[in-house]
Amino acid sequence: MYTNYTDITVLKAVRIPRSTYYYAKEHRGRNLDDSQIIQAIDEIRQQDPKYTRKYGYRRITGALHDAYGFKINHKRVLRIMREQDWLCGAFNRQKRKYNSYKGTVGVIAPNRLKRRFKTDRPYQN
Repeated sequence: MYTNYTDITVLKAVRIPRSTYYYAKEHRGRNLDDSQIIQAIDEIRQQDPKYTRKYGYRRITGALHDAYGFKINHKRVLRIMREQDWLCGAFNRQKRKYNSYKGTVGVIAPNRLKRRFKTDRPYQN
């Protein structure tokens, strides 16, 4: 790799790592075209006639690898599916608050001591 000494002095003045500079220099102007991937994901989604958002990004990534031969990261698939609002809704975490109350359980014992559980006067036996 050819190293320009003026580049190194600029990097020291700006205080950024050399690897960051060369990464940015190499990837400058690179556009990610997601149109083919979006089309392939849509085809995968349409294959299931009873599709009810069952395919998550992991399953879609596997299908893209196997059926279409895409070498794509799961994070990119997740980003695309978020942008298109195609995320799986079937296996999300519980959406309601936990409540352990199960109603009246068992048999209520007869009141043999004749206690008043419901009274109109407080602090009475």
